[in-house]
Amino acid sequence: MTRAAALLFLTLVTLACGASTGLREGDAGPDVPVTVDRPAAQAVGPWERCFPGDTCTDDTTCTPTIFSANALPGRLCTRPCARATACPIRGRHSSFPVGCATATPDTGDGQCFEVCESTANCGPGTQCVARAGIAFQLCLPVGTAP
Repeated sequence: MTRAAALLFLTLVTLACGASTGLREGDAGPDVPVTVDRPAAQAVGPWERCFPGDTCTDDTTCTPTIFSANALPGRLCTRPCARATACPIRGRHSSFPVGCATATPDTGDGQCFEVCESTANCGPGTQCVARAGIAFQLCLPVGTAP
């Protein structure tokens, strides 16, 4: 039985029994959908996807992001920035510098994201995505339906 088939079976059995798996969508990998009734609050590292109630570490906050990997609302343990110097020099999951990205260049208000070449450079629950108007690819959280 493949990992995907085993996770699907576990999810179906768990849902039929009315219990939670404790897994969150994306925990099994980007290609394995896992349906969860409610994410469990936990400690989450910087530049990783988070959910309301999670506690972020290393001076980051679980914040709704201005961008997501799939156009659904996403949250990330991040910090606000106005220019690149407001972000840490190195990411946690990548050797690239952390970049400050903004949806409104006129104000300069943005958020820190890990810079990446591929999803292998990104933290849990995030994917490497190119955004129009941004010169580098970002590790963006996979958004979830509200």
